[in-house]
Amino acid sequence: MTAETVRGFKNEYLSYSRLSRYVECPMSFYRQYVLGEKTTPNDSLRFGSLMHETLEAFYKALAAEKYVGVMSKERALAVFEEKWASSGLTDPKLFEDGRAILRNYLAANPEFDHSTLLAVEKKFRIPVGSFEVLGYIDRIDRVDDSTIRIVDYKTNRLIFSREEVDSDLQLSVYQLAARELFPEFPNVELEFHMLRHGVRIKTSRTDEQIEDARAFIETVGRQIESATQWPANLGPNCVYCDVSSECPAFHRALLGEVDFLCRDESDIDAVAREREEVAAKAKILYARKSHLETILKARIEHEGSFDSNGVHYSVYPVKSLTYPAEETIVFLSENIGLSEGDLRSRLLAVDNKQLETVLKSIRKDMPAARFRLLQTELESLAEQSVSSRFSARKVKGASVSEVE
Repeated sequence: MTAETVRGFKNEYLSYSRLSRYVECPMSFYRQYVLGEKTTPNDSLRFGSLMHETLEAFYKALAAEKYVGVMSKERALAVFEEKWASSGLTDPKLFEDGRAILRNYLAANPEFDHSTLLAVEKKFRIPVGSFEVLGYIDRIDRVDDSTIRIVDYKTNRLIFSREEVDSDLQLSVYQLAARELFPEFPNVELEFHMLRHGVRIKTSRTDEQIEDARAFIETVGRQIESATQWPANLGPNCVYCDVSSECPAFHRALLGEVDFLCRDESDIDAVAREREEVAAKAKILYARKSHLETILKARIEHEGSFDSNGVHYSVYPVKSLTYPAEETIVFLSENIGLSEGDLRSRLLAVDNKQLETVLKSIRKDMPAARFRLLQTELESLAEQSVSSRFSARKVKGASVSEVE
């Protein structure tokens, strides 16, 4: 049985993770669910599971005690450390991240009342057309006599956009489940808790959106069962895929191979087709490069700079300045002879490049010592932040050339 010829696959059940995996990459779905290949979760997935398990155990314990009051950070951290021991994780940075997330989470959500907690890690199995949809909801709170709130924890490093949240299929599936599980509550609030950022993103679904989600689930379910080919959809998320090590298309992309090469550059459709294929592979290569650099940076942070295969790897600090708009405009107006109105039209917001352009325009007419003093005083207004920049430099004899 191959990916090109398999027929007759039947869904035992559907879930958000199965649906999203098929939509994102049929080949990934095929390898995991049709062939049943065992996968090893990466540290990012393990960390997400760890934080979910920690909050689940913590809230269940409080609910069992019928607790009301301020939650204990020490108790939450003790649960985290217990769960960490069996997580398979060893990275000290992730350990620090987890503790920081819990401290910040409880600082923002200090109070608990067991009477408002309806469920934690609530399992559901609901009919959607001819399919059954299985899933687990992280937390369900009672807001009032007619309203419940569905909470889903996320440990993503990037915050979801408003568009992503408002169209997210996972939350739509959860609202479908809520209608079955808690029909006495006609109103449902939906929230993502972005744990790394201390951000709650709220949304809701109309009846029309819920019916659209129901139709989409049925359509994709039938599409899976009628599939005879399982192509790989290449994209930047390939570097995090748990079956990428066995994916020929991913390996070809890492080697820079393309499946289609435009032979006639006057054929605009062919040009566009190759451009899209190259762009997809470029995103994969860039994402892979970023992933590898993250591993190297972690090594540097714990053990310092090092050499490998003739390349010197290090991390160095980069200072960035953020200028308060109004104070900066007033200061410049008083010191360089331009009106506040002129500065506002030229700067709009105080963008560093625009500010640099303004300073260059007046530098030639100002004594060097006065200009340096102006720069120093201007920087004193700015908020300074320092970040780490990765550097890889190939050593060539006595000279060093940067190969970032």
